[in-house]
Amino acid sequence: MGVKIRVKNGRLYLDIIQNRKHHWESLKMTLSTDSNTRKEQMKLAEIARARREMQLMSGEWDITDFEAGKKLLTTYLQKQKENASSKGSSKVLNALILKLKDYKRGDIQLSSITAGWIQDFQNWLVKESNLKTSTINLYMAILHTALNNAERENIISKNPASQVRNVKVVKSEKPTLTVEELKAFASVEIENPLKKECQRAFLFGCYTGLRISDLSTLRWQDLEARTDKKSNSVVHWIKKRQVKTKTIVEIPLNAAAWELIKPHTVFPMKESKVFPLLQITGTNLRTVKDIGKMAGIEKHIGWHTARRTFATLGLENGIDPFTLQRLMGHSQITMTAIYAKSDNIKTEAVSKFENVLSDKENLIKEN
Repeated sequence: MGVKIRVKNGRLYLDIIQNRKHHWESLKMTLSTDSNTRKEQMKLAEIARARREMQLMSGEWDITDFEAGKKLLTTYLQKQKENASSKGSSKVLNALILKLKDYKRGDIQLSSITAGWIQDFQNWLVKESNLKTSTINLYMAILHTALNNAERENIISKNPASQVRNVKVVKSEKPTLTVEELKAFASVEIENPLKKECQRAFLFGCYTGLRISDLSTLRWQDLEARTDKKSNSVVHWIKKRQVKTKTIVEIPLNAAAWELIKPHTVFPMKESKVFPLLQITGTNLRTVKDIGKMAGIEKHIGWHTARRTFATLGLENGIDPFTLQRLMGHSQITMTAIYAKSDNIKTEAVSKFENVLSDKENLIKEN
């Protein structure tokens, strides 16, 4: 095992030899034509070579970086935040850092973190933070990942978070709407253009299973007319790449769904949005909730309620789970199966059982 400095095309690399195999790592330095600058660059390269070799040796012999272990957890997480691959990850890391700063023992060095400290921090989140259990588990998962990185970098010898169990999440009931509730929602009279668009989009989601991210980005070019050769009628379909999963879904529109969006005058330009006023904002969510209250619906509804309603009503009306899986763009059938909890589906299923006791009852009466 060893590390050597290599120069290729005027750029500096580290040639790492491990288990008789070579791989190169760039030092991201181009050698200068000036001799003095070149000497300084080679000195830096030698420092990097020695440090990289020490890292490899420490990993092989289970030696940790003592100096790096003195770094505060919050400082380490801040660095992780700066290198986060997405805004979502950066946002969660920032929230975790703020919670650690609120925690009286959160100002801790990486080398001092133990399973007991992590358990105490998790208990504090449960008792004092007023956060949802799912959010606490998300924070702990982010912390676990960060400590995994520290272990890989030989800052700590072992991730202590692996010894701590997550907080048990009690699954909440996620409501769907009945046909009667949908009729009540649709019957609410609205004059405000944005609110009316939210009402139409929500109902359209109930007929198609589209998420709010797909409803708000749906364009007329995502719709196509397909001719049914048997009846020679025109059937409208959606063919769209989902925003969340990047998979393409193809959804036929029934008469009610088409009625919600069909143009009454000039057909819109293909690149224009079907719901141009709709955005993924809190305003739209509050609007849907307000319309639900106006309709007398006591359930706590949101945009995803429309997608769940589509799935549940689809199963109740005889759509087989595999077809529903394709309509919703689920990657696995287990994701679709969670919607088969409706009382109507259960009642319909057991009502089809043959009455095996009928002949026995007749025999008892005859005797």
